[in-house]
Amino acid sequence: ELFDHEDEEVFTEYDKSWLDYIRTHCPNGYGLGILDPSGKMHTMLATSTLIQEGGEDLYLLRLEDQSKLVDLQAEVVKVEQLKSKFLANIGHEFRTPMNGILGFVELLSKTSPNETQLEYIHSVQGSARNLMSNIENLLDLAQMQNGRLNVSKSEFNIVAEMEELARGSISIAMDKGVGVLFFIDPKLPTYITGDVRKIKQVINNLYNNALKFTQSGGRITVEIKLLKRNTSGTCNIGFTVKDTGKGISKSELSNITRPFVSGDHADNRLGVGLSLSHGLISLMGGELKITSDEGKGSSFSFALTLEGSSDHAMTMINGRSVKVVLIDEKRVEDANHLTNYLRSFGVSVTKTQIIEDTIFNDAEVVYLIASQERSDWAITLSSLKRSCKTVLLLEQNEHLQAKMLHVVDIALSKPLLPTSLLEHLSKVLNIPQPAPVTAPQIQRGVSALVVEDNLINQRLIKLLLKEYGISVVAVSNGDEAVETCRETTFDIVFMDID
Repeated sequence: ELFDHEDEEVFTEYDKSWLDYIRTHCPNGYGLGILDPSGKMHTMLATSTLIQEGGEDLYLLRLEDQSKLVDLQAEVVKVEQLKSKFLANIGHEFRTPMNGILGFVELLSKTSPNETQLEYIHSVQGSARNLMSNIENLLDLAQMQNGRLNVSKSEFNIVAEMEELARGSISIAMDKGVGVLFFIDPKLPTYITGDVRKIKQVINNLYNNALKFTQSGGRITVEIKLLKRNTSGTCNIGFTVKDTGKGISKSELSNITRPFVSGDHADNRLGVGLSLSHGLISLMGGELKITSDEGKGSSFSFALTLEGSSDHAMTMINGRSVKVVLIDEKRVEDANHLTNYLRSFGVSVTKTQIIEDTIFNDAEVVYLIASQERSDWAITLSSLKRSCKTVLLLEQNEHLQAKMLHVVDIALSKPLLPTSLLEHLSKVLNIPQPAPVTAPQIQRGVSALVVEDNLINQRLIKLLLKEYGISVVAVSNGDEAVETCRETTFDIVFMDID
């Protein structure tokens, strides 16, 4: 009744080989299209079964109409394509004004604002960057689910990139009263080849997740370490984010990398950050490992194998000796953090908690981990004969008090990062360093054409370029750009190409 075309009839004696093929090679069925009398195409799934009865081979051919399922699948694909296109458009519409906000807030911060105004500026910057991060996460998650997210490789300075990430991350945690320690291994290669945006995105997501679940007075530790150099020219780099937050229950651990999964409380939303991070790490050839002790904290870590230069990012300082004196027992983590950094530079470190004459023996510098609010240690130290420099480790934004000047030679402020610590060590140990490479200066009289359809961003770009003494002409679209270039010659043209 359904099929009336002679080409669509099946005869056992003629089509036995076809029926056997379906039976032996297509255990999940054989797909075919058949026209019904009205001319409508039906997508069928055929399965063949051999039945032996009375010494004869009988074939049972089962046809299942899957047209509705196929149509539904096609509709799902279409919806996913529309969703991806919608998210891409929305992402562009969000990015454009957010770039304007971030750009003008950055310019505002250079106008000598007072302390209160600067605090407000930093709050706006933090909120804007957080929104941008959420937008990027949603867009990348949508692309990843559609299988369209790719890894792009470029050479970058890993220490410089990680230090930039650290400075922005630490300022956000300070507002919440959470301590942050960033360890960026000085032995890392100067240059790494990989997807720097995705690496920073993963660390930022893991860090934000740790910050979300760590209460005031808690601590977050971020480590980027060189694990191994391979003979092939690649190196294994480990990334770890640890916190002293509420931890994760065993029941949550199995689902924690699924998107939009929530914790036990409505305000503890895990969102898409961990799910995206898990996917990005897998895309880059790594694996996200999670350990947690409920009520005590969690650790998120992964390792990547990346091409790297054969040198060290930082100059090693071997054969020098210092001492780290822990006076404030509440700052054990600071003492250990400083010690790890010093040793990673090749410096020999002796640790002690006792202030006595011998602390100056066999040391070129003595580092003090102490509170300026307590003066008993300073009184004891002032009674000793000092034979080397003393350095007091300060909290971020803390200033050396005048009453400490008679016992402290130099103040070292947190956060401890490789570049600033190397500069400090070179100074206190009198180690000559090569002159810094200065950026080439832009000659006056350079002219630029800016092609930007968003007037706010157009103005922002003009202001930024004028800071370099560049003469700027701005237009709104490609047609205007072509016409302007016919009339005027420019040294450089800034435009995007869609």
